[in-house]
Amino acid sequence: MVGGDHTRTSVLAGAILLGLLALAGCAASPADGDTAYPDLSLAETKSPVQLLRNETTSRVPTGAIESLGEATDVSLSCLAEDRDPEGLVRQWSSTAVVLIERASQWRTSKIAEDVVQSLVDEGWTAREAGGSATVHRTLLTSESSLAEIQVSSKEPDEGRASTSTDEEVTDYRIEIETHGPCVETEGADSDEVVSLEKAK
Repeated sequence: MVGGDHTRTSVLAGAILLGLLALAGCAASPADGDTAYPDLSLAETKSPVQLLRNETTSRVPTGAIESLGEATDVSLSCLAEDRDPEGLVRQWSSTAVVLIERASQWRTSKIAEDVVQSLVDEGWTAREAGGSATVHRTLLTSESSLAEIQVSSKEPDEGRASTSTDEEVTDYRIEIETHGPCVETEGADSDEVVSLEKAK
């Protein structure tokens, strides 16, 4: 069971989803042979993506949380460097790390599954997004949202070989990542992007 104030969470979730639905309604229609991006600025996508990250993180039961790791808020280039060397097409990315307290570590993956299920119950579609024996990633999308959510549970793997290429995990954690739609900007070093990334 996901903890927290269910009424508050549901109201906030509804507000966020309505906001993202409004953004989805602004999407541009692709021209023949062209890749179309929503008619939105990076600034317009930033707040909904951050709120979605925060709201999803709030679904982790407070009693299972040891501490919160550093949250990140940045813009990422959507295209490979050879296609977009100036990084003009970008998306907003917000992440959170939830460290699980000792008594709840045994159910880290179940906590993440409950978070995912709570979103599925609200209309999101979940699919596995890769991982390993101790890392599980789920990607969530919605027809009513241009944003997407990734929920990952991670546990230490004591049997991991030193030569393994799998991700090394040293603690029990749940990571939440939210990504907005790819939009056109003036580039990674533009005043627009730099000011957005400074204003966390």
